[in-house]
Amino acid sequence: MAEESDAKSKRVMAKRQYTRAENNLKEALSQEDIPIATVERRYAELNKKWSDVQDTHDFYISFIPDEDQDLMASEEKWMNEIEVRFSKIEIEFDKNLEKRNKLPKPTVTQLKENGESTRLANALKPDKVKFQQFNGDIRKYPQFRREFQAHMEPLYQTQQLAFVLKSYLSESVREEVESLGEDHRRVWERLDQLYGNPGKLVDAILNEIKNLPYNDGETGTTLRMIKIIEKANRDLENLGEGVEMSNATIISIIEERMPIRMKEEWVKVIASKTVNSRQKFKALMELLDDWRNRLEYINSGIRTLPEQRSESHHVNMDGQTAKQACWLHKSLFGEIGDHPI
Repeated sequence: MAEESDAKSKRVMAKRQYTRAENNLKEALSQEDIPIATVERRYAELNKKWSDVQDTHDFYISFIPDEDQDLMASEEKWMNEIEVRFSKIEIEFDKNLEKRNKLPKPTVTQLKENGESTRLANALKPDKVKFQQFNGDIRKYPQFRREFQAHMEPLYQTQQLAFVLKSYLSESVREEVESLGEDHRRVWERLDQLYGNPGKLVDAILNEIKNLPYNDGETGTTLRMIKIIEKANRDLENLGEGVEMSNATIISIIEERMPIRMKEEWVKVIASKTVNSRQKFKALMELLDDWRNRLEYINSGIRTLPEQRSESHHVNMDGQTAKQACWLHKSLFGEIGDHPI
């Protein structure tokens, strides 16, 4: 069969690429002065090629009939030989890292003079700031990943990062990555699979937005809605999936949750324009940002106002007592309020 022949050819190619990656790693392990980052990078490449070999092998043997046990045994022997090779060099790689960790650490001055790294090379240091533990909440993962890599990783050597990263995971999350050893890249890959999947994150964001209460115009509810939407947009942009927010479904959900006065202003902004979903969402975010600024300004202004008397009437031009119109809505929306203070 042509398909079976093609599958076998792909497996042969995967083995060739694995062998090249294996030789590159062996060469790196044999040199004592080679940077550890190079060794780790080559091990990561070998790990990927090993995964490719397994995938192509499994696909190829799917064409072997169940009754052909001799051929199946022969092919599994072929696979086992490569597995033994991988296991052997994996152990060699781990021993190499352990050996490097036992060597005297260079001083900060030496590191700077050598131009190798500005990371502190001493033992693990106590935290100078309190860093939040990740407990498995998919909505908090993008922020945890971004902040850990920006603020924590520069404080430690590469071989320390997996240990440090695991220490900031809750017990249930740490169980998912405990078996991955000291390769922090593998730990991040597994965490990305579990919590960084854009599709899962979009679903969580959609669910969060769908569960927003219908807004009656109360300031706290409106601010909460705006901040949730802004955070969702930032998280998706950081994952390179910002376009997921600018679709008709998301926009429609947000419109449904708008308080009536916001919705009226939004209609004025967008009704006369011919725009695509991305342009429409951009205009919507600008409106929400402007609305949040207004509410925060008003809240700040209310807190600084002197205490008012409880009377809510005044005498108009013809000497009759009249209700005083709502000054809050007038100042916020540019129109006279339709209810008294």
